[in-house]
Amino acid sequence: FFFKQKTAYEIASGDWSSDVCSSDLYSSLNMIINSRTSPEYQTQLRNSTTFYRGMRYVPQELSEWRCNPDKDEYKNMKVPEEYRDAINGLLYILNYFEFLAQGIKFKDLDDELLRECFSSFLKGIERRGFHIILESQKQDPAAFEGIIYLSKKWNGSSFVETHRANPNTVELGIPYPSNEIVEKMVQGKPLLEDKSEPEANIAVQ
Repeated sequence: FFFKQKTAYEIASGDWSSDVCSSDLYSSLNMIINSRTSPEYQTQLRNSTTFYRGMRYVPQELSEWRCNPDKDEYKNMKVPEEYRDAINGLLYILNYFEFLAQGIKFKDLDDELLRECFSSFLKGIERRGFHIILESQKQDPAAFEGIIYLSKKWNGSSFVETHRANPNTVELGIPYPSNEIVEKMVQGKPLLEDKSEPEANIAVQ
């Protein structure tokens, strides 16, 4: 499932991991510059935010399919490429934050600097990927534990940890695509609506 974990680590590490750095601050600055400007990161971020920005989130069924595609109910599943790319892009960003969390936990990265850069962004990422994180933890309870650690450390609480007991009643925002579209995907039916061009007026959070 963690198909991008190694890539995310390598991208985030960039060249700074080979430098002899005595300063966590210097390492963190170098890491941010290298990772956020890398073609891979930019591509995955662009794929993710094509659909998942503002108040949108990945629906439970799509998240379960992504984490457990061999489940019998998904045997006819047909997910258009643009949706796959968006979900994989969000997964990449989740893994990127997981890398940051591990770097902070082991004191290889500067916590204060990264908090200033990413704390508000992390809130939206955890909410958009809520079901992806829960479904991942069904496969591996340790999955994305770093994101939960980071959310509690930076923002005082973790959205996932707070609402995991009642995932079907929590207010996440707008499921994207809609339940109707997801049901067509599950049944393997063609999608009549063209959702390849998302609304341009959705604010990025």
